[in-house]
Amino acid sequence: MEQWLRFPTIDSTNTFVKTYQPLPVNGLLVVSADRQTGGRGQRGNAFFSDTVGGLWASIVAPIGDIGAHFTHNRAIIMGIFDAVRSLAPEAPLAIKWPNDLYWGRRKMCGILLESMPGSARHLIIGFGVNVNVPLQAFPEGPRTIATSIEAETGRRHDVPGLLDAVVDAYASRVVADQTRVHEEYRARLLGVGACAAIGDVTGTILDVLPDGRLCLGVQGGTQYFSSGPMRFV
Repeated sequence: MEQWLRFPTIDSTNTFVKTYQPLPVNGLLVVSADRQTGGRGQRGNAFFSDTVGGLWASIVAPIGDIGAHFTHNRAIIMGIFDAVRSLAPEAPLAIKWPNDLYWGRRKMCGILLESMPGSARHLIIGFGVNVNVPLQAFPEGPRTIATSIEAETGRRHDVPGLLDAVVDAYASRVVADQTRVHEEYRARLLGVGACAAIGDVTGTILDVLPDGRLCLGVQGGTQYFSSGPMRFV
């Protein structure tokens, strides 16, 4: 069973669900907002979502083992990939490790997975997709690297319908054959074979393992990363 909540305006859907009760035992809790005044991204960075036209949402999902969080990470980014591709079949979509969706070389979606305070049995999956957000609405910095589905296709799209498609695709991929899902994830990765840096380590992107670790080829061997901001160089 799923429970859905929608707000015109909220601080952050991830922040809201951290204090929500009761939490789902088997089904999902899906919270969305037309705009967020305090959207958050990775490492506490602000995530631009203080505008109408985007898909700003969080899913609270029961999780048997927090060590399996990459299964959910992979399922949500693949679900978003599939939902966007259904709107634009020829879109040059790719996944930048671990869970950003790019249209060409511009970012369209970000994801933030967080633990649920007081419950090791639940995972918070926050995500934002730039759907009907015009480029001029972005702040000056993100404007140079971000894009939206509307900007790329020249037409507006149904945001609630996209959320339905994302949740359905996510739920299907979580319970699917994970070997197959991971192969599909790998096939959609951005920059395999390219030079990238994580922190002060620079190397060649080789692969992503089923547990989510990035394999970076460096002089003398391979280094593995479970997290960290990755940039192409």
